Amino acid sequence: IELETMEFKDIVKIEGLPSARVEWTTHKAICLQFEGGTTEWLPLSQVEVVSEKPIVEEGKNDQVMYICNIPKWLKDKIYIFEG
Repeated sequence: IELETMEFKDIVKIEGLPSARVEWTTHKAICLQFEGGTTEWLPLSQVEVVSEKPIVEEGKNDQVMYICNIPKWLKDKIYIFEG
């Protein structure tokens, strides 16, 4: 599974964090916007894709959900606004 296939609007799930939407990708990093508005850049070298599946909903037939793991130290740096 290649991270480079992620596109704007795809969904990323990381255990212990809210769902995120792909905002931007480069060949070295990915920008995710988490539910609640937090935006974070993550280095691709630290993101492991466990699985991916197409999202089959009306009007969303080109979206993909990625289940990912990131190291605990990186997860701890992500500030999630809870309000």
